[in-house]
Amino acid sequence: MLNSQSAAFAAAVWEVATRVGNNAPRIADEIMEAAFPLTCSQAREEGALRMLRTGIVSEVKRILRNRDDGSGQADFSEICAAFAPLVKDLRSKSYFVESAAEYVAIPDLIADPELLDDAR
Repeated sequence: MLNSQSAAFAAAVWEVATRVGNNAPRIADEIMEAAFPLTCSQAREEGALRMLRTGIVSEVKRILRNRDDGSGQADFSEICAAFAPLVKDLRSKSYFVESAAEYVAIPDLIADPELLDDAR
């Protein structure tokens, strides 16, 4: 995929995520036909659409995990130095929140204590 196509795909992921949340399978289902019409058609013909979808879901997850818009706190340890030892083993940029049924980025968890408590 060319860089411009990658950027367009990532933009489509974030646009759909604003409507359906950070649910990678739902996002993939909404955009894969529009983003890759020929590939989907060929995969369907060859019986490989499920495998293609699996790869697209994986890429959507990567895009959702790696967003860095620089706004807000990006790390639990930025709260205060005393808190750093408690979170040193946390490496992920997002965590699954059962009540939201999606992965939520750390800055959003920090901003919403209820989500943070549920992620815990």
